[in-house]
Amino acid sequence: MSAPPTTQQPAKRKRRGLLRKLLLPVLLAVLCLAVIGCFLVPRRGSGPAGPSVPAEPFGRVWSERPVVLLGLGDSVTAGFGATRGFGYFDRLAHNPEGDAAEMQGKCLAKVFPNLNARNLAQSGSTSQHHLQHQIPKIVTHAADVLGIVVMSTGGNDLIHD
Repeated sequence: MSAPPTTQQPAKRKRRGLLRKLLLPVLLAVLCLAVIGCFLVPRRGSGPAGPSVPAEPFGRVWSERPVVLLGLGDSVTAGFGATRGFGYFDRLAHNPEGDAAEMQGKCLAKVFPNLNARNLAQSGSTSQHHLQHQIPKIVTHAADVLGIVVMSTGGNDLIHD
């Protein structure tokens, strides 16, 4: 014979049901806030990202020749995750609006007045993709044009292969 049901069992069931009904919305709210905080709110750190850059080399023009700054590679050169204009390639070429005062005038456009920046880098690309799709897009320039190439590669090869 089984024991007759007590009045405590329905009360326990009600508490568990109520707990489930409250827990799910709370968990969903926390998840939504986490997604918003991680992916939708742009972040920018404060303070220096490295050693200070001396101003003296940027006090004069290095060359009046035409200069092409070419970016090749993956998300690092493409600037993925950085606020627009704050990726390393963009910062090499020009100081972004709102940049730190100590960085103003410390860019290649300051020392190469005839700078043309072209970034062919693509987020998620591998070394094979760079060879097959980015390298063929490189344009041959006249002999008097100075070329500067910056590239990041290999990270996606390790991740994907």
